[in-house]
Amino acid sequence: MNMNHPSNYLERPIFLSGYHKSGTTLLLSILDGHPDLVVIPEELFFFKSVLFAEDKTKAIKEKSGFKMFLSDLEQPEWEKWRTQFREGYPEFDHSKFNQLFEKAVVDSQSFKDLMLQMVNAFAEVDHIDPAAKNRWVSKTPMEEIYFPLMLKMFGKECRFVYMVRDPRDVYISISKWNANRGKVSKQDVKNIIYFCIYWQTRLNKVIGYQKKFENVCIFRFEDLLQNTEKTLRQLCGFLQIEYSEMLLEPTRHGKRWGGNSVYSEDFKGISTEPVGRFQEILDSKSRSIIERLLAKEMVSFGYLDGGSLQVARADEYPVPRHNFWSMALKYQLRYYLDQSYIRFRYNFPPLH
Repeated sequence: MNMNHPSNYLERPIFLSGYHKSGTTLLLSILDGHPDLVVIPEELFFFKSVLFAEDKTKAIKEKSGFKMFLSDLEQPEWEKWRTQFREGYPEFDHSKFNQLFEKAVVDSQSFKDLMLQMVNAFAEVDHIDPAAKNRWVSKTPMEEIYFPLMLKMFGKECRFVYMVRDPRDVYISISKWNANRGKVSKQDVKNIIYFCIYWQTRLNKVIGYQKKFENVCIFRFEDLLQNTEKTLRQLCGFLQIEYSEMLLEPTRHGKRWGGNSVYSEDFKGISTEPVGRFQEILDSKSRSIIERLLAKEMVSFGYLDGGSLQVARADEYPVPRHNFWSMALKYQLRYYLDQSYIRFRYNFPPLH
């Protein structure tokens, strides 16, 4: 494997994605300390927020992760929780980044050009030597829908990493996340079905990508916690970077990472505590429904034993399967149409 640094790290991105609360932030913090990588320590939302925005400047300032590095940023009340790490960048020259950002919007000739100029601006302000870097890293959950564009923009040089986590743990984490922000999380059958449909559709889409493309790989969150070094060595091989012991000490922008657990726990390093937490929290009805609807995927990824599904427990909490399949087909059709629309629009994008 050739580990030499290419002349342009910008053409070799790593896109981290996965369903919400599936460990993408932990993986980003693990990669943060790798000497070969330029890691943007915020969720970028660049495809979702900037790709088709008529006002690119406004979109970047208000919706992209780069807003965290701009000076004199005013956040609306409902979004102030996102600024919890703003105090973590006091050494960052926000004014200089502002200037480079404004220049990038004016000078860029395409969406790809704008994205790379923004990444380069971050690296320049952060005093990063581009000649010493192999790749750059962007993390945004739920962006697998844009993979065809990523592939078109960067070809086989890009790497797409999808984190998958036990859906029972994902479900309780999302519910807790909503509760922490004052949102009422309805635990009724309909909402559980919607969660299962979203989780299943997106994962199966990436499974299809992985079968077709060598630059797509799925990693289990649990393996990252339970078999850390082995999993990280496999990940480094996939990313074409050398394994480093520095990966075992997660950081955020070079500083010790405090974690982002929804359970207000002190981060003690890479720990197995989050694995299987659903057993203490998830009620039997919700658990039964999730296991029935996602049985195929859960067995495939080792979250369920193929012979462990008990019909008796399933009968105790009947699921309106006709509702599930009709809702699933509607969402899958919508997903297909959205992705087709994105691909069509990308061929004729007004940049300014």
